[in-house]
Amino acid sequence: CTDRRGCRIFLFCPCDYLLWMLPLCTVGNAVLGVPAAEGGCSVCVRALPVGTPGTAFPTSELTQGEPMIQTIQLTPGVTLRHYPDKRFKTAVLSLQFQRPLCREEAALNALLSAVLLRGTVKNPDMRSITARLDDLYGAHISPLMRRIGDIQTIGLFLSCLEDRFALPGDRVLAPSLELLREILLEPKLVSGLFDPEFVESEKKNLIADIESELNDKRSYAAVQMLRSMCAGD
Repeated sequence: CTDRRGCRIFLFCPCDYLLWMLPLCTVGNAVLGVPAAEGGCSVCVRALPVGTPGTAFPTSELTQGEPMIQTIQLTPGVTLRHYPDKRFKTAVLSLQFQRPLCREEAALNALLSAVLLRGTVKNPDMRSITARLDDLYGAHISPLMRRIGDIQTIGLFLSCLEDRFALPGDRVLAPSLELLREILLEPKLVSGLFDPEFVESEKKNLIADIESELNDKRSYAAVQMLRSMCAGD
């Protein structure tokens, strides 16, 4: 790399706390390794390597006071990772469920988040959900679906204004979280099942998304490569 582009590499301790953020590139020299130096994790008290002076943030800036990422075990199998940062006006929450990636349920899982967003018991259609989000200073909830190795991750992504930037007396985060809970736990049902109209509509949308991959040659080539390499898996 011959210029300073501000690329960064994140270094984590085994306890899942972000310790240091190192430059991924320097002028004329790619940083491939991190020399050992005195330092450690303020959470699990492990002695771990840090970068040389000038290529990494000083350990004191990252280990004093409250850790950058707080990991809280809410219940067995449910983990909350909180990353407080007062530089931004927006709060975000990524709610993710993990499932083993298998042919039998991959397509069903891909539909789930989109179907949930179509309506709830109190807000039975997308128009009423959108109106409620508009009342929350334009908060946004979108479906989340991705693959990480042999794991399929599905869920919902929430973005809303921080309470401290709202008008006096207004709260945004708590009502947004309540709406997220409603979408997740109180979906609109017909005879105990998801609304067939919603399911069929989202099936068509998913098929259209898959067919449109051909228009992005780079992504399409990557997908075909994985299919060839992992055939039979």
